[in-house]
Amino acid sequence: MISRFAPLLVGTLLLGGGMAMVSAPVLPVAQAQSSAAKSVWQTFNPSGGKFSVLMPGNPVPLGTSFTVEGQEMQLQQFVSAQQNDQVVYMAGWMDLPEGGIQAEELEGSLDSVRDGFRKRLKGKLLQEFEMKLSGSPGRHFKMSARVDNRDYLITQRVYLRGDRLYQITTMVPKRLEGSLQGSVNGFLKSFKFL
Repeated sequence: MISRFAPLLVGTLLLGGGMAMVSAPVLPVAQAQSSAAKSVWQTFNPSGGKFSVLMPGNPVPLGTSFTVEGQEMQLQQFVSAQQNDQVVYMAGWMDLPEGGIQAEELEGSLDSVRDGFRKRLKGKLLQEFEMKLSGSPGRHFKMSARVDNRDYLITQRVYLRGDRLYQITTMVPKRLEGSLQGSVNGFLKSFKFL
Protein backbone atom coordinates (compact mmCIF):
# COMPACT_ATOMS: atom_id res chain seq x y z
CA MET A 1 0.00 0.00 0.00
CA ILE A 2 2.97 2.35 0.41
CA SER A 3 3.27 2.78 -3.33
CA ARG A 4 -0.37 3.76 -3.46
CA PHE A 5 -0.29 6.41 -0.74
CA ALA A 6 3.27 7.71 -0.79
CA PRO A 7 2.51 9.95 -3.80
CA LEU A 8 -0.61 11.11 -1.98
CA LEU A 9 1.44 12.13 1.03
CA VAL A 10 4.04 13.81 -1.12
CA GLY A 11 1.33 15.61 -3.05
CA THR A 12 -0.33 16.70 0.16
CA LEU A 13 2.78 18.29 1.50
CA LEU A 14 3.82 19.76 -1.80
CA LEU A 15 0.45 21.34 -2.36
CA GLY A 16 0.22 22.59 1.17
CA GLY A 17 3.70 22.87 2.44
CA GLY A 18 5.73 23.51 -0.66
CA MET A 19 5.44 26.34 -3.10
CA ALA A 20 1.96 27.22 -1.87
CA MET A 21 3.61 28.70 1.21
CA VAL A 22 5.44 31.23 -0.89
CA SER A 23 2.32 32.24 -2.70
CA ALA A 24 0.25 32.43 0.46
CA PRO A 25 -2.90 34.46 0.01
CA VAL A 26 -2.16 38.11 -0.45
CA LEU A 27 -4.00 40.09 2.14
CA PRO A 28 -5.14 43.59 1.32
CA VAL A 29 -2.34 46.02 2.21
CA ALA A 30 -4.30 47.63 5.04
CA GLN A 31 -5.12 44.25 6.56
CA ALA A 32 -1.51 43.06 6.21
CA GLN A 33 -0.16 46.20 7.87
CA SER A 34 -2.76 45.98 10.61
CA SER A 35 -1.94 42.29 11.22
CA ALA A 36 1.79 43.00 11.35
CA ALA A 37 1.32 45.93 13.75
CA LYS A 38 -0.68 43.91 16.29
CA SER A 39 0.66 40.44 15.64
CA VAL A 40 -0.85 38.71 18.65
CA TRP A 41 -0.42 34.98 19.18
CA GLN A 42 -3.79 33.35 19.78
CA THR A 43 -5.02 29.79 20.15
CA PHE A 44 -6.40 28.69 16.80
CA ASN A 45 -8.86 25.79 16.70
CA PRO A 46 -10.40 25.47 13.22
CA SER A 47 -13.82 23.89 12.89
CA GLY A 48 -13.42 20.20 12.07
CA GLY A 49 -9.64 20.33 12.52
CA LYS A 50 -9.52 18.42 15.82
CA PHE A 51 -6.42 20.35 16.86
CA SER A 52 -5.32 23.63 18.36
CA VAL A 53 -2.17 25.66 17.74
CA LEU A 54 -0.92 29.13 18.57
CA MET A 55 -0.81 31.33 15.46
CA PRO A 56 -0.15 35.03 14.98
CA GLY A 57 -2.75 37.30 13.45
CA ASN A 58 -5.83 35.93 11.71
CA PRO A 59 -5.15 32.68 9.82
CA VAL A 60 -6.58 32.62 6.31
CA PRO A 61 -8.20 29.37 5.09
CA LEU A 62 -6.85 27.66 2.00
CA GLY A 63 -8.66 24.61 0.74
CA THR A 64 -7.41 22.42 -2.04
CA SER A 65 -9.04 19.39 -3.59
CA PHE A 66 -7.44 16.90 -5.91
CA THR A 67 -8.10 13.38 -7.15
CA VAL A 68 -6.03 10.32 -6.29
CA GLU A 69 -6.99 7.00 -7.86
CA GLY A 70 -10.43 8.37 -8.70
CA GLN A 71 -11.09 9.55 -5.16
CA GLU A 72 -11.44 13.25 -4.37
CA MET A 73 -9.26 14.37 -1.47
CA GLN A 74 -9.60 17.60 0.50
CA LEU A 75 -6.62 19.41 1.97
CA GLN A 76 -7.62 21.97 4.59
CA GLN A 77 -5.01 24.56 5.52
CA PHE A 78 -4.79 27.83 7.37
CA VAL A 79 -2.02 30.35 6.79
CA SER A 80 -0.88 33.29 8.82
CA ALA A 81 1.62 35.42 6.93
CA GLN A 82 3.57 38.29 8.38
CA GLN A 83 4.15 39.90 5.04
CA ASN A 84 6.63 42.58 6.00
CA ASP A 85 9.12 39.88 6.88
CA GLN A 86 7.89 37.18 4.50
CA VAL A 87 7.27 34.86 7.45
CA VAL A 88 4.63 32.14 7.10
CA TYR A 89 2.97 29.89 9.67
CA MET A 90 0.69 27.15 8.35
CA ALA A 91 -1.42 24.40 9.92
CA GLY A 92 -3.67 21.91 8.18
CA TRP A 93 -4.91 18.38 7.68
CA MET A 94 -6.15 15.89 5.14
CA ASP A 95 -8.37 12.89 5.74
CA LEU A 96 -7.00 9.75 4.10
CA PRO A 97 -9.17 6.88 2.90
CA GLU A 98 -10.04 4.53 5.72
CA GLY A 99 -7.08 2.27 6.45
CA GLY A 100 -4.91 4.53 4.29
CA ILE A 101 -1.53 3.84 5.87
CA GLN A 102 -0.64 0.70 7.79
CA ALA A 103 1.85 0.83 10.66
CA GLU A 104 4.50 -1.06 8.69
CA GLU A 105 4.21 1.45 5.84
CA LEU A 106 4.50 4.58 7.95
CA GLU A 107 8.27 5.04 7.90
CA GLY A 108 8.52 4.60 4.14
CA SER A 109 5.59 6.96 3.59
CA LEU A 110 7.17 9.67 5.73
CA ASP A 111 10.48 9.14 3.91
CA SER A 112 8.61 9.79 0.67
CA VAL A 113 7.10 12.94 2.12
CA ARG A 114 10.56 14.20 3.10
CA ASP A 115 12.14 13.32 -0.24
CA GLY A 116 9.31 14.76 -2.32
CA PHE A 117 9.20 17.95 -0.31
CA ARG A 118 12.98 18.42 -0.53
CA LYS A 119 13.03 17.66 -4.25
CA ARG A 120 10.16 20.02 -5.05
CA LEU A 121 11.81 22.89 -3.20
CA LYS A 122 15.31 21.89 -4.33
CA GLY A 123 16.09 22.15 -0.66
CA LYS A 124 18.84 20.84 1.55
CA LEU A 125 17.76 18.70 4.49
CA LEU A 126 19.31 20.15 7.66
CA GLN A 127 17.53 18.21 10.39
CA GLU A 128 15.15 15.32 10.73
CA PHE A 129 13.86 13.21 13.58
CA GLU A 130 10.95 10.97 14.44
CA MET A 131 8.56 12.07 17.13
CA LYS A 132 5.25 11.24 18.76
CA LEU A 133 2.48 13.48 19.91
CA SER A 134 -0.15 11.97 22.21
CA GLY A 135 0.90 8.55 20.95
CA SER A 136 0.58 9.48 17.26
CA PRO A 137 3.68 9.03 15.08
CA GLY A 138 5.24 11.98 13.35
CA ARG A 139 8.30 13.40 11.70
CA HIS A 140 10.11 16.72 12.00
CA PHE A 141 11.95 18.13 8.97
CA LYS A 142 14.00 21.28 8.65
CA MET A 143 15.48 22.33 5.34
CA SER A 144 16.94 25.30 3.60
CA ALA A 145 15.74 26.38 0.19
CA ARG A 146 16.04 29.33 -2.14
CA VAL A 147 12.59 30.64 -3.07
CA ASP A 148 11.95 33.77 -5.09
CA ASN A 149 15.65 34.66 -4.86
CA ARG A 150 15.57 34.54 -1.06
CA ASP A 151 17.11 32.01 1.33
CA TYR A 152 14.51 30.40 3.59
CA LEU A 153 14.49 27.93 6.45
CA ILE A 154 11.42 25.72 6.30
CA THR A 155 10.41 23.60 9.27
CA GLN A 156 7.61 21.11 9.04
CA ARG A 157 6.06 18.59 11.37
CA VAL A 158 3.81 15.87 10.04
CA TYR A 159 1.66 13.60 12.21
CA LEU A 160 -0.57 10.67 11.38
CA ARG A 161 -3.50 10.18 13.75
CA GLY A 162 -5.95 7.53 12.67
CA ASP A 163 -6.79 8.20 9.04
CA ARG A 164 -5.88 11.88 9.21
CA LEU A 165 -2.59 13.48 8.21
CA TYR A 166 -1.71 16.73 9.99
CA GLN A 167 1.00 19.18 9.03
CA ILE A 168 2.34 22.34 10.59
CA THR A 169 4.88 24.41 8.73
CA THR A 170 6.96 27.54 9.19
CA MET A 171 8.83 29.41 6.52
CA VAL A 172 11.32 31.99 7.75
CA PRO A 173 13.88 34.03 5.82
CA LYS A 174 17.32 32.74 6.80
CA ARG A 175 18.40 36.25 7.80
CA LEU A 176 15.68 36.27 10.50
CA GLU A 177 16.27 32.80 11.89
CA GLY A 178 17.91 33.93 15.14
CA SER A 179 15.32 36.55 16.00
CA LEU A 180 12.35 34.28 15.23
CA GLN A 181 13.58 30.99 16.70
CA GLY A 182 11.45 31.43 19.82
CA SER A 183 8.33 32.09 17.74
CA VAL A 184 8.96 29.09 15.49
CA ASN A 185 9.58 26.77 18.45
CA GLY A 186 6.54 28.12 20.29
CA PHE A 187 4.34 27.53 17.24
CA LEU A 188 5.61 23.96 16.71
CA LYS A 189 5.32 23.00 20.39
CA SER A 190 1.85 24.51 20.77
CA PHE A 191 0.20 22.03 18.36
CA LYS A 192 -2.18 19.70 20.22
CA PHE A 193 -4.80 17.15 19.23
CA LEU A 194 -8.30 17.74 20.58
